[in-house]
Amino acid sequence: MAVVVLDDCAFTTAILKSLAGARGEREVATFTEPRSALSYLERNRALLIIADCSMPEMDGLEFTRAVREQELHRDTPVVMVSGVEDPAIPRMAAEAGASAFVAKPVNMARFKALVTEIIERGRRPAA
Repeated sequence: MAVVVLDDCAFTTAILKSLAGARGEREVATFTEPRSALSYLERNRALLIIADCSMPEMDGLEFTRAVREQELHRDTPVVMVSGVEDPAIPRMAAEAGASAFVAKPVNMARFKALVTEIIERGRRPAA
């Protein structure tokens, strides 16, 4: 199983891949287009899904709802990331099915700790 990273910005995707991959200890599949990520998830079980909230064509909220419709990923942890400064977004992410929310710019140490908590302890992060 891989960690799936989705962000329409290739640079951000590369950063999130580096943080989530634990220096090569975990496989990470990256995508810059939501439909490609959904197609991958239809065929592959993910360990964790990290998705940007603001993307063209399909935003992260819509993407997360589509992930939750897949039998394979009803319970897969989803971390939503967003650089939009709207206090409603974390609530909207949770309502869409996200397990956790991280504001951009991502604090690297906190993000790594969150990923570790979710993956290695096999649970949703503490609120």
